[in-house]
Amino acid sequence: GVTPFDSHSVGWWCGDTSPADPTHETGRISREPGELVRQNDGVVLRLAGIYGPGRSALLRKFLAGEAKIEGDGARFLNRAHRDDIAAALVFLATHVPNESIYNVCDNEPLTQLAAYEWLDGECQRPLPAQA
Repeated sequence: GVTPFDSHSVGWWCGDTSPADPTHETGRISREPGELVRQNDGVVLRLAGIYGPGRSALLRKFLAGEAKIEGDGARFLNRAHRDDIAAALVFLATHVPNESIYNVCDNEPLTQLAAYEWLDGECQRPLPAQA
């Protein structure tokens, strides 16, 4: 299926069969070990930004008043809950994988603006300013 994945190129859509063609140096560096794993018949998990108890840069910045909405806020956020990532790891450790690459991210795409609007409603704090 198609999943939002923007770790290497912000805000674009890709699926499990999309080429991993990072445009930034950090993306190219992080792709190299995955290629080595695949060449040795291993399985690669491309993890989205991890959130969960004690871990959420988005929430931390929002509560500290440091968050900024980038442009119109339409950029999709690349996120996965800690427990979902753990479940994916357990699943792959206990089943024969069908593929060599898996994207692990939330099922429901969320824009930056929608995330901050939800936090605004939950926390009763103003929306961040636009950057």
